[in-house]
Amino acid sequence: MLLVLNQLPSLANLELINVVVGGNHQPSRELVRHIDDLSIICPSADQISRESLMRLLGLFRSVSALSLIGIGIEETPPVMDNVSMAGWPLPQYAPKHLEIIYIDCPLKPLFSAMLLSRTLLQRVESLKMDEVECEVSDIDVFGRLIAQMSSSLVYFEAPDFLPEVLQDTLLVRLPKLETLHVRLRYHCYSDPARLLSTVRRNPNIRTVILEFQFPYAMPGKAKTMRQEAAQFITAWEDILLAWATTNSQNRVILVFDNDDEPHERDWPLFDEYVLHYADMFPRLREKGILKLKLNPDEACHIQFTLCHLR
Repeated sequence: MLLVLNQLPSLANLELINVVVGGNHQPSRELVRHIDDLSIICPSADQISRESLMRLLGLFRSVSALSLIGIGIEETPPVMDNVSMAGWPLPQYAPKHLEIIYIDCPLKPLFSAMLLSRTLLQRVESLKMDEVECEVSDIDVFGRLIAQMSSSLVYFEAPDFLPEVLQDTLLVRLPKLETLHVRLRYHCYSDPARLLSTVRRNPNIRTVILEFQFPYAMPGKAKTMRQEAAQFITAWEDILLAWATTNSQNRVILVFDNDDEPHERDWPLFDEYVLHYADMFPRLREKGILKLKLNPDEACHIQFTLCHLR
């Protein structure tokens, strides 16, 4: 594989799907040249070992953007140490963009493996975590992961779920952070109030993005869901209003995302949900610090005026 990849001088983006580097493979001293965007994807339910993942990451000379998708790491492997990685280089590059997507198992083994490399997390400027749940057992290693990015992280897309034991110093550890992105799936989101309440402790944050997704939406349910969420929404607005008024440059962006596959998108149903949620922060709107974004852009066919929210 290394020989083939090094024969492709124009290769910029690479996806490796279900590629495993076992212990019987001999380490190579020749690394794959620079890759702009590397995606490692494990769509199957099988978990891989920490060693296999780190051996795979260590095959590359440099990577600008790294995506780990569906990576399930075995929870009870032998202790990973210098012996198990003997002869295999740990990643020596420092990507600027890191995505961790669709991890349907405990995060601690994955994060612990990534922390073995001294450089892998040192220069990350944007961290996106999508369809990822951080449980109580993961929180300590998650904090260590974030600490490695403290000198560089500018954009943070938080996990879908964070436990109540989350320390209120999480965002304080990121002095360069400018944008916090919180994703809310209407049927399964956790209350982000604890995370949002810590925003004021980081004076460099200028943008908070709240992204609503409506998977498994059902006709006629939008109004009920909006009413059930009213008590939480008021608390969120109180927090965001207190934060936003501390600096004239602060802003809140409300995103509505139809993340279904293009052939499965039900635009009238999506419109119904947006209609009930678009004006959820009237006080922020009145202050002129609320913006609305519809994703994808073609959703702008919605039959009502959104201009006052832009």
